[in-house]
Amino acid sequence: MCFGPNRKIQKYFNRNPDTKLIVVAGSFGRRSAIQAIGSILGQALTVGVGINHSEVLDVVIMDYNSSSNFPKVTPDFVIITSCRSDIEARKYFELANGARHVLVNYNDVPQIYSKYLKNPNIITYGDEMPANYYFENADYDLEGWKGCFVTPDNERIPAHIHILGEHNLRPITMAVALGHMFGVPKDKIIEGAESIHPLMGHLKPGRGINGSIVVDDSADTSSISVNLALRAIYPLEAPSRVLVLGGLTPGVKIDPELVSQVLVMDPMGVHENKGAWYFFRSEVDLMAHLAKRMEEGGIVLLEYPLLGIIDSYIM
Repeated sequence: MCFGPNRKIQKYFNRNPDTKLIVVAGSFGRRSAIQAIGSILGQALTVGVGINHSEVLDVVIMDYNSSSNFPKVTPDFVIITSCRSDIEARKYFELANGARHVLVNYNDVPQIYSKYLKNPNIITYGDEMPANYYFENADYDLEGWKGCFVTPDNERIPAHIHILGEHNLRPITMAVALGHMFGVPKDKIIEGAESIHPLMGHLKPGRGINGSIVVDDSADTSSISVNLALRAIYPLEAPSRVLVLGGLTPGVKIDPELVSQVLVMDPMGVHENKGAWYFFRSEVDLMAHLAKRMEEGGIVLLEYPLLGIIDSYIM
């Protein structure tokens, strides 16, 4: 099946027929998926992102959304990390239907789009059953997740994953699935999974003043990202939780019982402080107010880049 002309890439796979091609597609989560695949498969195989024509690799990973041309090569695996619209679903599943196998995020790809998926070799991954691969959680705190990845044959792969948030755990579950299918030794899968740490601005926790915890999630401030970040910090024990926003983001849902204050940058000064909501015309004023709210064990969730309040990162 051809996904656009790219003779150089096609020549590479013609010369190296044993090289496996993994294509990562999705509305969001592709970067984390590529990081996880590289970390886990890279423990036992030679893995590259994109093509280096002078290098023979076991596995090549390609990002569907960052490339306009695909080789006339059948992908061995297509990963669908997420889907937001019918148009995207048609596009991603057209690619997946031409692959040897497809891995679908059970939690972030709505079931309504499954009508477009005709590939018989479907593997699902997610938070829990009935996904084929899932993570069985035993503990969750600021140091991440402790538990076991569970395979379709009920094999358990124990690991301590240094990531916050269920949505950030899912790409690792997917990469564990690939490692299991590629025959990567169990100890290497664990080593690769445990070596993964948060990307900058993606729920990366750090130490703030007065013994507080600052969670930097400023890389993506869309409503979807903010809501996922809030879900990630709600289960964490803390005397207070403060949310910092770069503006009013439609669609953000905040539990007033779990968030002490919401601090919002408002350079135009069009809003007034009300209840737990505070608006600031300058970063200086916002940081001065925030400093008074930071307390030992309290969590500050940054959906706006105030990195000067982080002394050091925890993981």
